[in-house]
Amino acid sequence: MIKSAFITIVLTLFSSFSFSQDYSEDNKKFVYQNRRTFEIINKEVNNELKTFVKISEEREAGLIVQETEFNTGIQDVDLYFGNFIDKKRKFILINSRYYFFILNLYNNKLLGPYKPNFWGIGQDAQSGMLTDIKIILDGRFLIGYCVDSGTFLFDLTNLYKPHEVFSANVPYCHENHVYILQQSDNKQKTFGLYVSTKDWQVDSKIIFNNKTVKYDDYSDIKQTSEIEFEEMILGCSLLDSQYTILKEILPNNDYKYIVIYNYTGQIINLPADIEKSNKLEVKKYLEKL
Repeated sequence: MIKSAFITIVLTLFSSFSFSQDYSEDNKKFVYQNRRTFEIINKEVNNELKTFVKISEEREAGLIVQETEFNTGIQDVDLYFGNFIDKKRKFILINSRYYFFILNLYNNKLLGPYKPNFWGIGQDAQSGMLTDIKIILDGRFLIGYCVDSGTFLFDLTNLYKPHEVFSANVPYCHENHVYILQQSDNKQKTFGLYVSTKDWQVDSKIIFNNKTVKYDDYSDIKQTSEIEFEEMILGCSLLDSQYTILKEILPNNDYKYIVIYNYTGQIINLPADIEKSNKLEVKKYLEKL
């Protein structure tokens, strides 16, 4: 949890003080709209290393310095500003090896720390390190890659309550993930988002739009218990690694199955009789491919 303390100091604005418009070389400092300077500083307080975000803003009366203290609980803190500002919603990310924070540029409020659930169990060299965190789709979602675990997605629709979204495919079986997400303009419809990784770099693409699609497992990672996850691992097969099977609900109580190839995000064309059958028949068909 973040422990916050605000210290406001009014200083005389010296003519020698100027605002840079660029990120610093180590990404621990940046300037927003040429008026506010944000800087990450580490300092010792009562024999304990603490991390601060110092916010300096130019005002008519002088320079206002506000320091927001937060303690991530990480021993080797190496925080830096993500080289991205969401221009529509006005926030910036602060990243570390295993966590990220959200800094709201409207009110200087710091949110976090957040980290994806780590699925890489039973491996010899587990990491969990985060790489290539990106904001996509007008600031609504955050994607990234967790080493030894796979890609992940956070829903930032409510910026004050970000939550990780569970993927439609079994996460332990494949590092590329398929997500079923609500359309922003039509709450009755969903779209499919494919998040993939290559050399620890993530990419995403929309694989279908405006469909009523459901899947059998879970819609939110927080609803998944450890026992349920262990059951998924035990039941994970080569087929689960290769394909994601979804069910599209059609008008008049009709339906059809949609199959996505997990390695590329491509939708597999099913024969008419198979896509209207049942999940067992769909699996039998895929096993023959």
